[in-house]
Amino acid sequence: MHDAWLRLAGASPGESVLSPAAYIYRVACNAAMDRLRAERPWLLAGDTQDTLEHVADHSPGPELIAEARSDLKAVERAMQGLPNRHQDILVALRVHELTRHEVAVRHGLSLRRVDTTLRQALLRLPVGRCAVA
Repeated sequence: MHDAWLRLAGASPGESVLSPAAYIYRVACNAAMDRLRAERPWLLAGDTQDTLEHVADHSPGPELIAEARSDLKAVERAMQGLPNRHQDILVALRVHELTRHEVAVRHGLSLRRVDTTLRQALLRLPVGRCAVA
């Protein structure tokens, strides 16, 4: 507001202002935009290397990658211990995202049997209760 006041005090409009409130609002907006631009010099920096150093890296770190690999191996081991039908139904529903009806038709099962088989498969997976379900 102080910047806007100083601008208004130093301005001498040549013609009469039709809407004084709108004129003051516009002066205040322009002053605010000028201040924002002045506080962001990094956007105008020519050296992109310095700019890139300030950007956050959102890729997973080594710890998260190792944990995910370990979880995946545990799921693979558990999947190998499942009966073939359980594996097929789980993969069809969770990986291929088929509907329960499509899986039931494909395997010649009722919807209730598909649900039961899926539940049994998920209960045998170590992370099935949170990540896969």
